[in-house]
Amino acid sequence: GNKEANELDVRKLSAQLEAFLRTQPNQSAQWSGWAGAHQALMAEGLLSEGASGMLLAQEAFEDLDRNGKIDVQENQVQLRDKPKGCGWYIPPKKPKAGRGRGRGRRGRA
Repeated sequence: GNKEANELDVRKLSAQLEAFLRTQPNQSAQWSGWAGAHQALMAEGLLSEGASGMLLAQEAFEDLDRNGKIDVQENQVQLRDKPKGCGWYIPPKKPKAGRGRGRGRRGRA
């Protein structure tokens, strides 16, 4: 049962990180990876300073990253406006029939 509790915590913490980033200017934070996330969660009193706190912060951070909710650069984490799904962007299928861009039907003299 401990793993489930852990998973719940991770989800709660990643939601907390997301909320934290929303409140930041430009929705980004000067973090170098998950260590910054750990600092932020510690400041909120949600995590301990020890190894278990770090592990949870890391998992929460990776959860956000995996779900495409954040962009991670070297010393900055940016919250995306829209999550980008699982890596590949698949454009929604457009119905073929119906009104397209009128492929040259108009404009005949």
